[in-house]
Amino acid sequence: MNSSASTPTSAPIRASALASQAEVQSESILILAGSGDPIYAVERKLQARTEQADYFKVQIRAHASARGSEWTLLQGEAAEWHNGYHSAEVWVDHASSSISFGPEYGVQVLETLAGKGLPAYLFAQTIVWAKARYPDYSIKGGLLRAEDAANEEARLRRNGYYATQGFDFEWFDIEQRSGRYFKAKASQLLGVWDSETVRRLDCERLLDTLASQASHCSELEQHLSRANSKKEHATVKLERERMLNLILVGVTCFVLVMGLMAALRV
Repeated sequence: MNSSASTPTSAPIRASALASQAEVQSESILILAGSGDPIYAVERKLQARTEQADYFKVQIRAHASARGSEWTLLQGEAAEWHNGYHSAEVWVDHASSSISFGPEYGVQVLETLAGKGLPAYLFAQTIVWAKARYPDYSIKGGLLRAEDAANEEARLRRNGYYATQGFDFEWFDIEQRSGRYFKAKASQLLGVWDSETVRRLDCERLLDTLASQASHCSELEQHLSRANSKKEHATVKLERERMLNLILVGVTCFVLVMGLMAALRV
């Protein structure tokens, strides 16, 4: 009788389960230019890995807007972490050597961060991550729905979103409103975005700025200290002059009274 035992095969892990296991790997600060006032945002990248699959996600949340030297802290949904907004993700299946990008129908952006180039930036981050690690894996394409191309502007924007990253298309209609996007290998994708619209805040530059502001605050404190010292000195001097004036007035009154009394006696 053969006593050797076969090694059990692990059950496939669901994409949602893998996503729930993702842990934050890094955080950085972004400057979002584009239309309107610049917005400073926090970017974080999460990752989970098993023997069967890899998962990577990048998220954005707004922190503050800047208008000249005035800063305004942002509140509401745009300043919170969301699974449905301001995020992009990628699943890697090792058994089939394939890669899937999400969200399925593109990155969703709230009005506060609209026009800041976020969809292209977030999509590009997942592509850069995937092609750097699994360049020979195939890309599982996705469907392009006709309802996402309701007018010419929407159609061009949607198709350009994928074309800019190097995807190929198979169209189901002559107007190119419905179809599917695909690519043979991850290495053939581009992973590009407008670096003038979305850029990372250089850490060295940030430290220099903080050091400069600290130095400026120190100078202001010294000026304030000197001003307070001068104010205190002036207050003491004024109080002395007031007391001296009171004494002089008292002496003058005394002399006048004595002179008047002497005149009456005469």
